[in-house]
Amino acid sequence: MNMQPSTIVLEEFFILPLNSPEYYAPYNGAIEESQREVKSCLRGELSLASPECRDHLPAYAEAAVNDLNHRVRPVWMEKPPCQVFFAPTHKPVIYKARKEGDL
Repeated sequence: MNMQPSTIVLEEFFILPLNSPEYYAPYNGAIEESQREVKSCLRGELSLASPECRDHLPAYAEAAVNDLNHRVRPVWMEKPPCQVFFAPTHKPVIYKARKEGDL
């Protein structure tokens, strides 16, 4: 995957290539497990949809990822990832414009 033609196409569509770090196979396994989890959840979402609604696959995929982000995980002390990474006391700030004189 680290070939020049692939890199050019990925850059064109603003896609960040994620490669397994050398000598760290568990990384690849974790990525594959995450993909399986999303696909499984997406199948559940699509099983409830009528065939003509499948034209809205991106919306169903987003809903599946959102559902997974709100599932309780034992690894996070029985909390969903959204609570672990975005605690109510600390909301992420994407960008704040500074006014002149602010430090």
